Amino acid sequence: MVMGDIGTHAHNLLRFITGLEVAQVAAEVGTVVPTRTTHDYAGAMLRMSNGARGSFWVTQAAAGVENGLRIRISGSLGTLEWHQEQPQALSFKAAGAPAQVRTPNGPGTLPLSAHSSRIVAGHPEGFHEAFANLYSDAGEAIAARRAKQPANPLALHFPNANDGLLGVRFVDAVTRSSAANGVWTAV
Repeated sequence: MVMGDIGTHAHNLLRFITGLEVAQVAAEVGTVVPTRTTHDYAGAMLRMSNGARGSFWVTQAAAGVENGLRIRISGSLGTLEWHQEQPQALSFKAAGAPAQVRTPNGPGTLPLSAHSSRIVAGHPEGFHEAFANLYSDAGEAIAARRAKQPANPLALHFPNANDGLLGVRFVDAVTRSSAANGVWTAV
């Protein structure tokens, strides 16, 4: 099912990037390719815990498209955009100002971002480095707990069992909403 495979990743990224929880969804889940026996498409409108709105679309039926993960977050100060195909660039489009492109370890890098960058500014990083960071940070947290030492706070930003539980609840709400013809459903 597309929600269990890639929808949970979209949900986790949304929560991590915004710091918000999904409160309600109005969703449709289904099959685009007639011969498939599992869902290959899901789309949902989202109501966030602070009243913000969002949407997402995941599919395993976009012929010719590779992993096209794109994230856009808009607020009163501007918009952030990131595209997996160009992982080294984060666009910030401030309201009333020219667009800016942020790069790993470039000017203005915040401590958590610097902790997650493995190379010097100007060189691209990719998808596998993100997983290396997750595993490295989880390993550091486990080693610190075993040694009865505090872990580096910058190494504590990886998904845990609670994130998994929230992901399962999100998938359940999307599935229930779709089964009820897209009715708003609490997560």
